[in-house]
Amino acid sequence: GFTDEAMAGVPDREAALASIAAEHPLGRLARAEEIAEVIAFLASDRSSIITGAVLMADGGFTAQ
Repeated sequence: GFTDEAMAGVPDREAALASIAAEHPLGRLARAEEIAEVIAFLASDRSSIITGAVLMADGGFTAQ
């Protein structure tokens, strides 16, 4: 998510986050738990076949 430091000086934090979320195909930002699941998968043996790849966990934002 967006840290308090990153959002410092933003007068309406909730409106800013809603605006950013609206730009994503999923219509929302990722929850910390979702990113943690990606990290856990990549750190596990289940991802042993994945090499030299970039895995985007951005709700489809870069695919637009």
